[in-house]
Amino acid sequence: MLWRKRRENSGAEHAYAHAVLVAGDNALVAIRMGRHTVNAGRIYFAAGSFEPIDFRAGLVDVDFNMIREVGEETGLDLSQAERGQRYHALSTASGTVIFRRYRVAETADELARRISAFVASED
Repeated sequence: MLWRKRRENSGAEHAYAHAVLVAGDNALVAIRMGRHTVNAGRIYFAAGSFEPIDFRAGLVDVDFNMIREVGEETGLDLSQAERGQRYHALSTASGTVIFRRYRVAETADELARRISAFVASED
């Protein structure tokens, strides 16, 4: 992440995607970032930087990235979740975030139990 230290010279900007997880009881489900991450201890929707696997024919597959990152960080599979009709984006000096709602039937408490069990199994 050298570009973060030398933004004025790099010509690069950080871009990432957040799957906004909406539980069946309309609660938003976010996670606390792990100690090994750049944003350790902060609370975000599960997300990560784009990786080579996220690109198809030279274009980023934003949904693939979101589904992959949520799976890696929470153990949840959003591939069958109801997706919002559109993407949203916010660009600031620190980067650009692309986000989209993903709605699932389970309640926030049910999702929290599943996520906690997944995280415990990873330790």
